[in-house]
Amino acid sequence: MTEKEGRRCFGRVGPFLLSRCGRIGKWRLVCKEHRTQWLLIPFVVVPWVLGTVQGVDFLAARLKGPSRAEVVLANRAYFELGRPCGSWVEYYASLFQPAWQEMYQPSSRDGDVWDRLINGVKPNYSEATWQHFRPLFDEKVVQTIERLRTTELAYQDVLTPEIRALIWEVLTQLEVERWAYLRLPTETLPDMNVMFQGRFSGALHVCSDLVREGGRAGGDWLPRVP
Repeated sequence: MTEKEGRRCFGRVGPFLLSRCGRIGKWRLVCKEHRTQWLLIPFVVVPWVLGTVQGVDFLAARLKGPSRAEVVLANRAYFELGRPCGSWVEYYASLFQPAWQEMYQPSSRDGDVWDRLINGVKPNYSEATWQHFRPLFDEKVVQTIERLRTTELAYQDVLTPEIRALIWEVLTQLEVERWAYLRLPTETLPDMNVMFQGRFSGALHVCSDLVREGGRAGGDWLPRVP
């Protein structure tokens, strides 16, 4: 049968269906072998086209980079994330003179204010000292956790996955430090100072991790005189 006596099949064959069938016969569009091939349109072709378009848009956005407004918003987000942790540290310094000196007075030791606080002198355990610092690990930790969660929710669209994972670690660690601190009077240990001072070191470590990571990502926050 010649092409004049029939129609050429529009069915697709070969790798990725790039070639035309080309059979000639008495049919409208496709031969019997390819008569169900149109079902590929809604289930294969359309999703492929849409996926390609979305991929191109995504790559174009990535190559273009963030806008100035997005950069400003991200920097603000990282700055705001540092404030709850910094507020906790400032309250700690208001209760403990050596910490206040490390924060607000020049020091000859290497490292930033976080290094000096983490490696500096910690209070020794006694019932009176535990009561003195209880608001720091009770009400203040609860307030810090609430402010971090609120800030994360407010800026969730501009925070990187790494920062959000770190926020989760900080929240978890602060809850652990609070729980451990409030249980201290019920514990009987050979050296209570180890457990007591460990609560301060643990909280300072996670606060410094979040503030420093935020600073590398764009924000810049360090404890300062109110």
